[in-house]
Amino acid sequence: MPPTTTTTAPVPHESVGPLPERVTLPVPPQNPTVEEERLIRKQELAAAFRLFARFGFSEGVAGHITGRDPERPEAFWVNPFGMSFGQIRVRDLVLVDHDGTLLERKRPVNKAAFCIPFEVHRARPDLRSAAGPVPVPPDVGPDHTAGTGSARLTDGPGTPVGRAARPHS
Repeated sequence: MPPTTTTTAPVPHESVGPLPERVTLPVPPQNPTVEEERLIRKQELAAAFRLFARFGFSEGVAGHITGRDPERPEAFWVNPFGMSFGQIRVRDLVLVDHDGTLLERKRPVNKAAFCIPFEVHRARPDLRSAAGPVPVPPDVGPDHTAGTGSARLTDGPGTPVGRAARPHS
């Protein structure tokens, strides 16, 4: 068997060693324009929603993740009201300011989706994102009620830690 050879390619980050020939690694753009940075942030935000959904944090009515806009730091991108985290794409994101004014993508948003993160973003201007996920308990049906009018609380898959009362409708 002939020995394998590697060549030292330009290293995108100091923690990456020599790369095999013809191998490249994806590297974020260096000095992106505002438009490129906005797209990157929105792509990462949409991916975060899908990741949260994968782990059971997919309540589109109460949960939210926000991403600060690079051009307008007083505004941030947020999920539209009622949309499952697992379905959110870049084009679904809504831009709001701290008053809840819809700046782009005129879709409804949960008031908590801009009031709570705004306080986080205002207190920490260095943060690009804030999350307030809400898990859906496993024994709650699509109408958000269980047979007894209560929902099981868990600290992980299948581990009950209590019950939360739900009003009967």
